[in-house]
Amino acid sequence: QFGNAILLPRREYSEYEMKMFRVDPNVILSPEDQTLQDFSRNSVFAVASLYVLALTRDFEHWFEFGLLVLFIAFADQIAFSGGAFALAVDTLANVLNKQYQKRVVCKLARQT
Repeated sequence: QFGNAILLPRREYSEYEMKMFRVDPNVILSPEDQTLQDFSRNSVFAVASLYVLALTRDFEHWFEFGLLVLFIAFADQIAFSGGAFALAVDTLANVLNKQYQKRVVCKLARQT
């Protein structure tokens, strides 16, 4: 799908050369993968919705639980730069999206 640049030598091209040879870098380069961003946004939305629903049932218990989760999230952001959240999102994407799992396996196989 993105193998259109096989015959182009690997070097940096100036803007002039790209216009002269009519090379569109968006066609050559692979697009940004939005899978993890989508899973991250959807999972945060789902957890927040469930938390608000749980707050309406038993406020005191779930409020304390929410404070604990917020503390852990802040600690993850500070200590691990969000690594635990990124690992959870990547694991969720691997389990739920077979296309993403196949793409990751193929990429890892090419690296070895």
